[in-house]
Amino acid sequence: NPALRLDARINPVDDTQFYILRHADARSTAADSTHLWLDLGRGDRSSAAAPDRYTRIPQQAGTALRIDGRDSKILLADYHFGGQNLLYST
Repeated sequence: NPALRLDARINPVDDTQFYILRHADARSTAADSTHLWLDLGRGDRSSAAAPDRYTRIPQQAGTALRIDGRDSKILLADYHFGGQNLLYST
């Protein structure tokens, strides 16, 4: 969705990913929805990846990430803690 902007930050130490989703125009009061395609849990993201390497977020049919007005969302992905790995959170 061209009305939305996605900024990504990746922790170089542990590869935890942070995604900030918001309107491209900070003055927008519209409600917009989108899906993201993220390369999760596969190590090096710097190389070109085949499309089947990406995970659609959110995965459930009929759902989307929605940004209302001046809201934003911070999404966490590939977060390792203890013996666990959080693949992503919406």
